[in-house]
Amino acid sequence: MVEDWQWAITIIITVFSIIAIIIIYKKTSSFQKEGLKIITENQTKQLEVTTEHQRKQLHGSMLLKVFENLSTNQARKEREIIYAYFCHENNNPDYDKHPKIKKIVDSVELSFDKVGVLIQQEYLNPEEMEKTYAIMFVKTWKALENDITKYINSNPHYCKNFISVSEDWASRIKADTDVDCKRINIDISEYLDNSKE
Repeated sequence: MVEDWQWAITIIITVFSIIAIIIIYKKTSSFQKEGLKIITENQTKQLEVTTEHQRKQLHGSMLLKVFENLSTNQARKEREIIYAYFCHENNNPDYDKHPKIKKIVDSVELSFDKVGVLIQQEYLNPEEMEKTYAIMFVKTWKALENDITKYINSNPHYCKNFISVSEDWASRIKADTDVDCKRINIDISEYLDNSKE
């Protein structure tokens, strides 16, 4: 027959084993929680780095779009032709009279509206863009305002981003944004014939 003291020792050992198991479980659970916290923090940091990298790539891509639409030699030449025609018509042009010029006008309006979308949606920093492009935007808007206004009646969304950005910037610009007809030095006679290309 088992002695009472053996039973007591067996019970004590069992109780201590259960307590040890509970302690080990709690420690393991604590370590697991801490481990999960570290993993979560690392994943969050990796996600932040990835997001920042993607944002920089997107910003670079958007700046390239701005350059393609506003700063190439072709874009500059198209604006010069528009400014020259604007001056040729005494600041009251009817671009529809000349198909070659109208084609250029449509291209320029579309380019500025595309960039306006990027600015309005803040894919690009509006303040940064204003410092660089405000005078160009407002000057081009002034040269094309009659043409754009004509189309707004039939399509209220026509060039709305170009208009919105230009009007916003015009309200803050202190520099002269009028087309300086004295400085325009480009022959537009080839664009004035009424034949289509």
